Amino acid sequence: QKWGLFDSRVSFQFLGNATCDFKDGNCTPYTTTKGSKELVAPRAYQVQVMPDENTSNTTSSKHYQYSIQVHKRLVDARYLQPDLPISTAPKFDFDATKINCVPVNEIFDVSDGESGSGLPKFSNNNNSHPEYYVVIGAGKTGMDAIVYLLTQKSIPPSNLLWIVPHDPWITAREDIGNCMEFLHDATTTQFVSKQQEQQQGNDTNRKDLQSIAVVQATFQLWEQQGKIYRLFDDETASLPTKFNDATLSKQELEVIRSLPKDQVIRGHGRVTHIHSDTGALVMQNGSTVALPWVAINNIADTDDTNDVILQKTTYVHCSAGAFNYTKQVGLQPKPVFDAINQIITLQDVYGTPGFCFVGSILGKLESLGDDVLDDAQKNVLCQVPLPPAQPDALGPSGGDVGGLSKDHGWVQRLCNLRQWLKMPQLRDWLVGHRLFNLGHYATADEIERLVEETWAILKEASLVED
Repeated sequence: QKWGLFDSRVSFQFLGNATCDFKDGNCTPYTTTKGSKELVAPRAYQVQVMPDENTSNTTSSKHYQYSIQVHKRLVDARYLQPDLPISTAPKFDFDATKINCVPVNEIFDVSDGESGSGLPKFSNNNNSHPEYYVVIGAGKTGMDAIVYLLTQKSIPPSNLLWIVPHDPWITAREDIGNCMEFLHDATTTQFVSKQQEQQQGNDTNRKDLQSIAVVQATFQLWEQQGKIYRLFDDETASLPTKFNDATLSKQELEVIRSLPKDQVIRGHGRVTHIHSDTGALVMQNGSTVALPWVAINNIADTDDTNDVILQKTTYVHCSAGAFNYTKQVGLQPKPVFDAINQIITLQDVYGTPGFCFVGSILGKLESLGDDVLDDAQKNVLCQVPLPPAQPDALGPSGGDVGGLSKDHGWVQRLCNLRQWLKMPQLRDWLVGHRLFNLGHYATADEIERLVEETWAILKEASLVED
């Protein structure tokens, strides 16, 4: 099985054949004293460099073992480890001996694009030159797979089938907004304050911020402003129900829309099973989707047709759900700053598309030192989502568009940002920060004005409190 090597585990393999085992049993802490404080440090982590069987280099034929001493803190970045197709097996059933299903990486061919790119071929299957592709998944990975197959591999649109379980809202690359500005527009344009309500003499226009209608109305507002696209230009369709901040340019969007509408399977839910005899896909809503190649390309309908079609068809797995974080399922919540074990666990304190900024802000907080903030105070500045609940058999399906709540990611980020702006050490540092999605604002006062206007309305709606 392609995915057998990438099971969730605590031991990792690094470049150069180094392996590092972070199991607690291999940690050997001891106590040191810094002033009046006792620190649990360093911890020893065993690192092994194994011989490389694929090289004749004599220096790599030896076995080495090192002990890494962590004198200050261990930074654990695994908590935000994304679910990727190459490391997360499909949740749908299929016979791997008859169905050629590959992670999206394997559609790459070193002959595509610039020469000498150095990117590898991952596939060792016999179907090295497929004619037909079924792309399963409609997140950013699935969108990119469609664009790549059409533009880089020149696959005819008639030779593609795309499974789109739910229609998503798309962030426009030409005018990228951000979650704080969206939250501001959702509150200030959709919510009628009590004062406004009294001035109008009625409560008919008052909207509940916890209603999905408020968020959807703001998406439609941003669509009119050119900040948001629909994946498909279909005015008769229902509003998109997903948003994971997938970003496309107008050009990429037009490439995707060049697919024939009857070869984009929308609204049937996710794939649950692929038939090994016909290659047909069984969908979450109970329907069955047949491969369209026979009818489209006038292939002779013989007894061998199905076998030939399956040999020429590759199913592309793009349904891992990068931000589902299934490796966190069942875990207990962790503090970002762990004073007892001297560990910093990177977590979603500001969220997509700010994961680079997350590392930056946590590093800044740590750099202030205990004299400014102890770990308990730092954790107050870092609200984070709870670990995901146990998903169903098909795994989680993230990005549902819903109403606002106290635990909504955007509301949590606003709470964190409001506190950061109150700290002199962070306030001016945020202005002009190229990783911060409000870093383009000229002053901290401008950022604070947006935050406080949003906060006041969320407070009136009982979604936040001082």
